[in-house]
Amino acid sequence: MKAKYCISVDWLQVYCTNNHWATVVGEESGRVEKRLKNRNNSTEYTIKRMDIETSMWTEVYRVYVGGLTVATICRKPRSGALDKDGMTIKMENRTLYCEQYVQMMKDIIDATGSIYRGVTRIDVCYDCNVLRENRNVQKFLYDYITAPAYQTGHIIRSGSSRVAMHGKRSTGGAMVINSMRWGSPSSSIGAYCYNKSLELLEVKDKPWIRDVWSKNGLIHEVDDITWNKYSDRQKKSKIEDGYSLDYIHTPVWRFEISIKAGGNDILNIDTGELYRISLDYLSVQERVEDLFYIYAGKVMDFRISNGQTRIRYYNKMELFERKEENAISERPYRLSKYADTGRTEKICYNKLEEIEQKYGDLADGQLHSIQAAKDLLLTISGLKSEVVRMKREAAYLNNVMSYKTITQENAVYLEAVNEAWKAKRNIEPDSFYCAVTEIGDYVRKAVDYREGIDPLIV
Repeated sequence: MKAKYCISVDWLQVYCTNNHWATVVGEESGRVEKRLKNRNNSTEYTIKRMDIETSMWTEVYRVYVGGLTVATICRKPRSGALDKDGMTIKMENRTLYCEQYVQMMKDIIDATGSIYRGVTRIDVCYDCNVLRENRNVQKFLYDYITAPAYQTGHIIRSGSSRVAMHGKRSTGGAMVINSMRWGSPSSSIGAYCYNKSLELLEVKDKPWIRDVWSKNGLIHEVDDITWNKYSDRQKKSKIEDGYSLDYIHTPVWRFEISIKAGGNDILNIDTGELYRISLDYLSVQERVEDLFYIYAGKVMDFRISNGQTRIRYYNKMELFERKEENAISERPYRLSKYADTGRTEKICYNKLEEIEQKYGDLADGQLHSIQAAKDLLLTISGLKSEVVRMKREAAYLNNVMSYKTITQENAVYLEAVNEAWKAKRNIEPDSFYCAVTEIGDYVRKAVDYREGIDPLIV
C-alpha cells in the first residue's frame, strides 16, 4: 500500500511594481482603508495601512476578505538601490491551504493596478507520516547522522555536505531528532525536514493545515487535551526541557523546500533548461506537485550503501511517494473561516465533564448549568464539523467538474512553452525573424487554450 502524503505551498511572496498606488489606494497620512473589488466583482478586498514598518519597507498594508487577513503588502523601499515603485505581496499561511490562493493573489495584483514581476520566495512542502515503502522518518534522519561510512546503511546527500539538526537526547542515551536542514543557510534553495506536529503544538496551532492532512489521510495524533491543561509557563518549561515531544503520539513530518529569488526558475528536466515560474503555473495543483519533485530531485538526492564500499555505486533512495496519474493532494476549495472545526469546543466540553465528575457536592443548579453549557458546546462543535463536511463535498464536486478541462489545458500549455523555448535556444542572427515567428506561433497556441496566460520565457 502506498504511503499517504500531501504536497502544499506553505509560503508565497511575489514582487510587483506600481507607479500609481496613490490613485488606486491612497497615501494620506495615518491609517488608510480602501475597499477594492476583483475584475468580476465577486469578491471585495479591504486594504488597510498599518502603523508598522519593516527593515526593508516603510509602508505595510494588510489585505482582508470578510474580516480575515489574506495577504500583506509592503512598499516604499528604504534602500535607494531598489525600484521606488517596487512592492511585495505575501499571502497569509491560512490562504495558501485553499484552492483559491493563486486567484486571490491575481485579484489583489489586478485590483491595485500592480504589475507582476516574479516570485521572490516560495516554499513547497511534502507532509507524511512515513516515507515511501513505509520508511520511518525518524530512523532515516538518525541513520543519516550515525551510520558508519562506506558500510551497509551509510547514507550520503548529493551536493553540499553541510547539515544542522535539533533533537533531544534522553538520560538513557537514546537520540530523537526533531528537525534537520541540509546545505548552506545562505543558499537560495533550502532543504529541511522537521516534525510539523511538534511545531503546531509548541509554536502555533494551524487548524487549516490539520484539515488538509485529514483530507489526505494523514494521522496527527496529539494529546493536546492534557497539554492544554498546563499554564503558559509550564508549557514553556516543558518545551525548553524537550518534554513536549512526549505529547506527540503519531507525528506528521514535513519535508520542505524553500526557493528564494535567484532560485525561482523551474528546471525543465526534458531539456535541462530553465524557465521563469509564473502564477499560472502555480494555479494547478499538479504543477505544484511537479515543482516539489523537480526540486527534491536536486536538493534531496540521497544515496545509500547496500553493501557497496564506493560512494559512486551507492543506490538512489526513493523517499517520496508519488500518486498515480489524476490523483493529487486535496485541499479546501474556499478560505477557512474558522479558527478550528470544533476542537476548542470539545476541549471545553471535556473540561466541564471533568469538573462534573471530580466534584460530587455540586448543587442541582450548578449541575444544570454545566449540562446546559455542555449541550451548547456540543451543538456548536457539531455545526462546525457539519459545515466543514459540506465544504469538503463542495470542493470534491468542483474538482470533478473542472479537472478534465484543467488537465487538458495545462498539457497543451506546457508543450507550447517547451517548444517555444527550444525555438528560442536555436535562434541565430541570420534567422532571427523566422525563429521569433516560430515562438509566436507556439505562444498563440498556448493562449488559445488559456486566455490571459503569458508563456513567454524570461
